[in-house]
Amino acid sequence: MRDFSSFPASARGFTLLEVLVAVIILAVGILGLVGLQTSSLKQNQSATARTVAIEYANAIVDKMRGNPKEAALGYYNVRDVADPAAAFVAPTGSLARRDVSLWLTNLKKALPEARVQVCRAKGETAGDSCGTEGDYYVVCIRWDQAGGTADAMFEADTQQFYVAGRI
Repeated sequence: MRDFSSFPASARGFTLLEVLVAVIILAVGILGLVGLQTSSLKQNQSATARTVAIEYANAIVDKMRGNPKEAALGYYNVRDVADPAAAFVAPTGSLARRDVSLWLTNLKKALPEARVQVCRAKGETAGDSCGTEGDYYVVCIRWDQAGGTADAMFEADTQQFYVAGRI
């Protein structure tokens, strides 16, 4: 067996304490990267949901532009309710009802917990002025970013997207 005490101090290698400090520094760095990855994933999911909301809001506005007569009658209006079947205003058999039904079905597949409201308004925002008269059509899509329900409009994780315009 060799006697390591004869080697100079600079050639003896690392002590256990030095190795432990290096491992702790490495672990803190890895934990930081895991946190960064988690945050990045959450932001990516949020961006995807916003993109879906934009696509669907623009899609129903395009449908209304393609059928201005029924849009003017308010047939594209969708009440903000949890049950999509209760949301329809359009009479059975109308093109607007078919458009809204297909749009809601596809939206619920893309954003399962989404709540929607489509209406005419006197201004460019939904809310108290939302109804059956006005110069603007407002589409509001709301969903919960955390995966819960979007029932409470102003909860911290609830996201909203509005589109307003004239047909």
